Amino acid sequence: MAGVALGGASLIRATGSANAATRESFLLLEGTEHETEVFVTQGEADGPTVLVIGGIHGNETAGYEAAAEIAEWDIESGTLVTIPRANEVAISNDSRIGDGGDLNRQFPTGEEPTTALARAIWSVVEEYEPGTVLDLHESQEIYDGSDLDGVGQTVFHSDGETATRDAEDAVNFVNNNYIDDSTYNFKLGGFSSPDTDPSGLFVHKAARDAGADSFLVETLSTDIALDTRIEWHSVITRRVTGEELFAGDESTPTPTPEPEPKPEPPTAKITTDPANATDVTLEEDTTVQLDASGSEAGSSEIVKFAWDLTGDGATDATGAQTSLTLGECQKYPIVLTATDAEGMTDTTEITLSTL
Repeated sequence: MAGVALGGASLIRATGSANAATRESFLLLEGTEHETEVFVTQGEADGPTVLVIGGIHGNETAGYEAAAEIAEWDIESGTLVTIPRANEVAISNDSRIGDGGDLNRQFPTGEEPTTALARAIWSVVEEYEPGTVLDLHESQEIYDGSDLDGVGQTVFHSDGETATRDAEDAVNFVNNNYIDDSTYNFKLGGFSSPDTDPSGLFVHKAARDAGADSFLVETLSTDIALDTRIEWHSVITRRVTGEELFAGDESTPTPTPEPEPKPEPPTAKITTDPANATDVTLEEDTTVQLDASGSEAGSSEIVKFAWDLTGDGATDATGAQTSLTLGECQKYPIVLTATDAEGMTDTTEITLSTL
């Protein structure tokens, strides 16, 4: 790296690793508030160059934490360039943007980046000419299919057969092996066109000006543990880059086995006699028979039924069948909880009415 000028860069580290890969790192914009470290790992065998960046938005923690872990990978072939904390000011403030506005709008296609930080980051692309670029992000929502503001649980990809194939493969792999609840399955999204907002994205410029297969990975930051989100970023990155960096080995970066299928809870169901009791206004003093025997077991047999017949959260009856005699004009919320031998539960509710 001696003699290479990358936006005010200086070499600060050069080491070896156990598998004969070499490592070095240098600083961009050294001595300024935007100073950030770039890590470069060179595999023993020749191969393409991959660039991974995180922290463009400072409040998207899993992205820059995952990028920092990826920077430590022991690769076998090619070159891995990583900028884990691209926007140090925003990260320090736990803010989406730093003092120069939204960094991910400062990379216009066909033009020079608009700030000193963006130009320094882009100088890394110009120097190393990566064939693959991944930008790791987070969001607070699930992607709704719009090509405007991309949001969580999505792999957005550049045009082209290879990028499309790799994105689809990564999405299928993480969904099938690392996602228990299909609500959180990753989706695929293409980049917005050059004349459509949002514009000025780093990966758009990497694809259109540098010709790289480019990917923007979004994870959902709400309701998901940080360690899980970091793992998802790492798995997707490894799946996209495995052939380039690991000599054809597309295994995942984690030493843990693939998760076992999640146990299925029971499904609680209520039937009534009269059968249409929930659809009509009943007479006072009507007795309704309540039956839970149609409930379905999940991974293990159902061992308990608990009935809340008054809507106060307390158990008023147990067993597969019970009954309720209705009194004066009012609504009667009936809640059934089914519990299986593994302690897993499911609840369902109906409402009877004499109004």
